[in-house]
Amino acid sequence: LKRYAIIRIAHLLGGNENDVKVGTFVGYNHELGVQDSGFQKNLDLLAQVFSRIVGYAEDMGVTVLYENCPMEGWMPATTPTTYNNLPATLAARKLMYTLIPSMAHGETYDPSHDAWQGVNPSEVLMASDMGRVHRIHIKGTRNLNNNARLHWGSLYPMQAVDPKLAERAGVPTCQHEWDRHHYEPMMPGFGGSDSIDWRAFTMTARELGYAGPLVMENEATNSKGTGNMGATMQGFKAGVFCLAPMVWTLGNDGYQFSGQQRPLADAATKDVPLVTMKNLGA
Repeated sequence: LKRYAIIRIAHLLGGNENDVKVGTFVGYNHELGVQDSGFQKNLDLLAQVFSRIVGYAEDMGVTVLYENCPMEGWMPATTPTTYNNLPATLAARKLMYTLIPSMAHGETYDPSHDAWQGVNPSEVLMASDMGRVHRIHIKGTRNLNNNARLHWGSLYPMQAVDPKLAERAGVPTCQHEWDRHHYEPMMPGFGGSDSIDWRAFTMTARELGYAGPLVMENEATNSKGTGNMGATMQGFKAGVFCLAPMVWTLGNDGYQFSGQQRPLADAATKDVPLVTMKNLGA
């Protein structure tokens, strides 16, 4: 119901004409996932549920966007897996778009989620259908070569075990549900370098024709993670200054945003009723 309500609101704000998109996550059904062909069963479930959602969005002139975050902290730290959002990989997204060919769904691409998995974000863009990429997050990540990675490796998440047993064995364990892999969220240019080549990434996006928003998402440990508003704002400012020479033109006062934006179209003047899955024959 919430998804349909938000799609309706996006339509009333002008939808695709005004570049008003609806962001969402898909989730992952682990009861199906542990079965034989569990990933395929999740794809089939997606087609069953989201074909109606995407169809409604298409009728409303709206595009639904998925973020490529696995949402590793969505489940308790005691669960064995951290794959909690179906479109977390390029393969999954390509399969999703093949199952539901409508262009009324696409993605918000966040390079940090691929970087901590050891995947080059620039190569992901080059292998993507850029007609599906409507937003790009600016969020860095620094891969940690720490004791936890040494003990648990990079392929699987850290597991929560008996703390006393782990202490006796000299084995590091995760401290909370988001501490399952070995990386530090950062903002570009704030507090050191991270594991993304931002110059190569922004150049690749531009060469592939991306002209959409670059959305700054500050989850940096040394910025927003401190809970200090001053440090939070410093992280945002550092990100702007770091990327300015890569994405803005040089003017009299340095690198500046051009300020050129297409005028907004008139929003829908006719109200539309709210619908649910039941209305669409689910």
